[in-house]
Amino acid sequence: MRKILISGYTGLGNFILKTPLIAAIKTHYPDCEIDIIAGNDYGTEYLLGNSPLIRKTHVLKQSSSLIQKVKYFWRLRKEKYDYIFLPFDASGKMLFFGSYMAKIKKRVVHTLLRNKLKTLFYLLSPASEVVAVIPGRHEIDLNLDLFEAVHNKPFERDYNTFVSPRLIDGALEKFEVTDPFIVIQPGAANGAKSAKKWSNDKFEDLIVKTKELYPRLQIVAVGDQGDNENYIKPLRHKVDFINTAGANSIAELVTIVKEAKLVIANDSGVMHIA
Repeated sequence: MRKILISGYTGLGNFILKTPLIAAIKTHYPDCEIDIIAGNDYGTEYLLGNSPLIRKTHVLKQSSSLIQKVKYFWRLRKEKYDYIFLPFDASGKMLFFGSYMAKIKKRVVHTLLRNKLKTLFYLLSPASEVVAVIPGRHEIDLNLDLFEAVHNKPFERDYNTFVSPRLIDGALEKFEVTDPFIVIQPGAANGAKSAKKWSNDKFEDLIVKTKELYPRLQIVAVGDQGDNENYIKPLRHKVDFINTAGANSIAELVTIVKEAKLVIANDSGVMHIA
């Protein structure tokens, strides 16, 4: 196992749950080179930009044309990858078929057994290790199952996640944030309705009571554009706080989260980053 490519086409939190997979590979094969390929709208490609475990991050936008994708995978041949890992939430047809074009020697891919046609297709595909997605299994374990399938023996599983982005100067100044401050994320699921989200009236009560108890403490809202439109703007009409949602880059978001005294977030990428 010399050169490995891992798909990062997923949400921020889901990608962070793949970092134990990266660490496990590097622990058992310390001389291997691990690269990431990503390029959706969530910015997962920035989360490990400063990690010593990652050699390179390839960015291929999902919105690229078919011709652009074909050219990209063709150029990827020069990397001579031994494996590509395609977790259940981050593979897609693009990478599976593109991996053959890039002449990657072996695919390690998740499959949902209830999808019989897709499972059969993977099983019949040349040089592919097919790993079942076990219902109810924790996402970190599902990702580690991919490595165990090619490692060929059980190993002690480390569930610690990590991020290692390139932090930037000026993120706090851009939004006039001063210490001390806390971060809140009233939205989740990119602004869609979600059972994972605390209601806006509870965030409103939280902000009001926090300001009463700690008048010097700034409150900073984070999130993406969907969070901003559906949850944060309506909340800001009722209570006052600093809003960075939809106006910050991933690097700025991570910098703000890192410098906060406290983060109160829904089950989301922001929570996992924190």
